Order: sequence, then structure tokens, then C-alpha cells
Amino acid sequence: MSLVIKKILNNLKNIADGNKIITGQEVATNEYIDGKRVYRKRINCGNLPNATNKTVSLSLSNVNIIKIEGIAKNSSDASNNLPLPYMDPRNLQTCVMLSIISGYNIALVTAEDKSYYTAYVTVYYTKN
Repeated sequence: MSLVIKKILNNLKNIADGNKIITGQEVATNEYIDGKRVYRKRINCGNLPNATNKTVSLSLSNVNIIKIEGIAKNSSDASNNLPLPYMDPRNLQTCVMLSIISGYNIALVTAEDKSYYTAYVTVYYTKN
């Protein structure tokens, strides 16, 4: 196999790998912002809190966070999942706040018991 073909195959593999999300591992995406590569990391945050707040470490440092998003999966009803953050203007008690605080920690806040949901948060960032 020629060197050119090997290089093309490696590039295709890297592009395909950039679309995989492995919980807990940093993955380079195929996106760039201001010349810096965008990375993502999916964090299993465990159960959402029961009418309180919860913080989970990202285990990151020296990065510039550009986006966070997530999903809360219902352990007893797989068809009843929530996007994170979650906002219902008809009933603020059901909302789930998602943010980054104190450097590199995920903050999850609920006003009612949501502990039957498991939260997964994906953080997108560039390296400083």
C-alpha cells in the first residue's frame, strides 16, 4: 500500500474517531475555533439531586469551555428523558439548571426530586 493511501486512510479514521463519544475520555472533534481544535468530554454525573444542588468535577484544567449540553435519562422510563438544561415555563419546579462553576465543575440544580434521572453532560472546549 502506498504512503499516500495510508495517509488518506489514517485521516479518514481520525475523522471517524472524532465523531465517537466515550464517556470520561477527551475526544478531539473535527472543529476549530480561532485556529484552536475543539475537544469534547462526556461526563456521567450520576443521579440528579433531590431538590438541591450537586457538583461534579470535569477533571480538566487550562481549557476554555465553549459549550455544555446534556441529557437526563429516566431510570424507570426510557422514553421519558430530559435535555439539560431543562426549562418548563409552565412549572418552574420541574426545571434543571446546568452550568460550569468554580473553575471546572459541573453544577446541577433541581427544585424537586429528580434523583430517578441519571445525568450525562458533554463539555466542549479548546485548550489554552
